[in-house]
Amino acid sequence: MKWRHAFLFFFTALGSSAWAESLQPLTEAEMGDISGQNAIELSLKLHNNIELKNDLHEGLAHCYSPGSYNPCRLALEFAGHEGYWLVMKEFYGYLQLDGIRLEANTLPTANTAYHDEDRFKRIDGQCMVEHCDPGGLAYIDMSYPDNKGPGQYLDMQTFMNVGRMSVEQDEAGVPGYLLENQTGVANAFRISDSSGPNANHQVRFDGRALIYGF
Repeated sequence: MKWRHAFLFFFTALGSSAWAESLQPLTEAEMGDISGQNAIELSLKLHNNIELKNDLHEGLAHCYSPGSYNPCRLALEFAGHEGYWLVMKEFYGYLQLDGIRLEANTLPTANTAYHDEDRFKRIDGQCMVEHCDPGGLAYIDMSYPDNKGPGQYLDMQTFMNVGRMSVEQDEAGVPGYLLENQTGVANAFRISDSSGPNANHQVRFDGRALIYGF
């Protein structure tokens, strides 16, 4: 499988070539006073065994060989079942995320009236964060552009095809994920948009999420 990815980072800078000679490095204290110094904006494109034609997706030619081996596959081996592989065959897909905003900050130490310790407990009752209180922890604020118009669903676009899915077993030193003994189909699926058989599935995200406890 071949993967292509692109990461785009956007940073804001002040200045011009006319001032270049007078520019001086900032001290740590001065850098700490700059608003937004901990934020980045990230976009991601990921292609797997696929090419894009006129906004529609087509698997590469070597992904089409119904009933026989082809290298476009994703295999999973589960603990306690070593030697048996759940193999997704004729597997190809695409993922694009646009404008993910990430900013570091610290949670307030004072709790609101909605604080509930049970939300920070595991199923066995143990606290997942110290004293079941996340106050004062560092967090990552994840958000998406909020200036989208009605009907715009382009925060995430994805397409995935699995033509066949079956279980393959290791044999004679050959791992199961390289074998094609099971020609039947246990399952198959495709993620796409109803506008076309190979069109992007489109998702819109509103609001923000705070990620902490890591």
